Amino acid sequence: MTYDPLKFFIVSPLNKTSKTLGLHNHLFLEIIFKLVIIEIFFLLIFYSETIIVWENMEKIRDPSLSVEEKEQLNEEASP
Repeated sequence: MTYDPLKFFIVSPLNKTSKTLGLHNHLFLEIIFKLVIIEIFFLLIFYSETIIVWENMEKIRDPSLSVEEKEQLNEEASP
């Protein structure tokens, strides 16, 4: 039997948590809770990517770097 990783890692823990908090009786509160948790998760992911981009931008502005090093940093920063 195969398992769905999305259900295992996201849906099931959110359902268990909302049931533990007693939100399963209030559909609106349960939906808001799940949306907030998912939003926080995505913000953490994108925040870490933003920090990496800012660090690369600061390195590129360093006047002591050669043109080749700046080009290499630009290549690493672009996906």
